[in-house]
Amino acid sequence: MYKKLAAVGAPPATFGRFHLSLLERGLWTSQTRLARDLGVSTAMVSRAIAAANLPAEIHTAIGDPGRLSYKAVRRIALIIESIGLDIARERAAIIPSGTPVSDIESALLTGKLPHRSIDVRVRVGKGNKHLVVESACLEDLILRIPQLEQLIQAMISPPIGR
Repeated sequence: MYKKLAAVGAPPATFGRFHLSLLERGLWTSQTRLARDLGVSTAMVSRAIAAANLPAEIHTAIGDPGRLSYKAVRRIALIIESIGLDIARERAAIIPSGTPVSDIESALLTGKLPHRSIDVRVRVGKGNKHLVVESACLEDLILRIPQLEQLIQAMISPPIGR
């Protein structure tokens, strides 16, 4: 199972849940032995478990688990240590799912989502047959492609009654 997770590039929290299930079922007695038998470092097992143990509210804010790196897990864990678990949960509960990880970290620290200016530029592509959308927040726009298509369709549809 571990090799399958590694082969598909499973995110840290997925590895962490896998490690926790092995430990909780008593198949291994320690993270050290588990790491040794899997051929990974104890730190890797520990970091993956830390990812799995992040509060559910933080996982919800992140949305896609693939967006959570081991480095981000460490930063978020340090933030939780600093502000406390209850405050972290309270602040994370109001963060919209899919918020960029750096914004989640900022919101956890300050209690407010950072104001992001979303700079979007649309231009006509080569051959005048398509539109090109450019933005530093492209990952956010990609999630909204169906809504963008509906908006454009509404804008170019003839008015009712004509």
